[in-house]
Amino acid sequence: MLTEAGDLVLLAWADGREAWRVRLPGESSAPLATDGDRLFVGFADGRVRALALPDGATVWERTLGGRVLGLTPIGDRLFTGAADNFLYALKVRDGGTAWRWRTGGDVVALAVADERRVYFTSLDAMLRAMDRRHGDLRWQRPLAARAVGGPAMAGTIVVVAGVSPELRAFRTSDGGLVATAPLPGRPLHGPYLAPDGPTAPTRLIVLTAGGHLLALGQTVEPMLVPMDVIPGRKLPPEVLPEIIRQ
Repeated sequence: MLTEAGDLVLLAWADGREAWRVRLPGESSAPLATDGDRLFVGFADGRVRALALPDGATVWERTLGGRVLGLTPIGDRLFTGAADNFLYALKVRDGGTAWRWRTGGDVVALAVADERRVYFTSLDAMLRAMDRRHGDLRWQRPLAARAVGGPAMAGTIVVVAGVSPELRAFRTSDGGLVATAPLPGRPLHGPYLAPDGPTAPTRLIVLTAGGHLLALGQTVEPMLVPMDVIPGRKLPPEVLPEIIRQ
């Protein structure tokens, strides 16, 4: 956790005792991120620092071209959005730049990825898919409005929330629009993917400005099967009374 004095403190999970404390060199500007034995911190002056989780020692530090806005460690890459309109793919091992891509707006939210691509939004109201290893642009799609939060990925679909009251779903293969889902109000954050559980299938969770908490996903009702024979007792046909006209 971060203290008002600017210290980063790690507490032991078992008993809450302080494992270590490190004084940070400046204002932290992005949510902390962890992956394996590393903890990543982004700063307002553009620095990104990787610390060893066991003892808080600095493993490496890099300075980017703008305020750090988001940190997403995925595999051997740390995808970092900054206020200089770039998405950076840093090497987790030493902080070196594997690649970077310029957008038309700040990359303020977290990214998601599959085995081949990384998907992210930026303040130019675009959703982009980049080659995860080499940084080549695979596709980009304009959004109906500026994105709220980062995208969520459910299988082969990427879902994005915007300032307009709807969700939009795109194919990961080519960025084609699959579906739109209206919402009862403006979403307050990007869609959260609640994975499969013992009693519930995967759901997308969204909270709107009107105070609505929604869970969206496939229904679990049994498949409709046509019946050859209608169950129940056979009834005689009805005979309507004859109408006598004068």
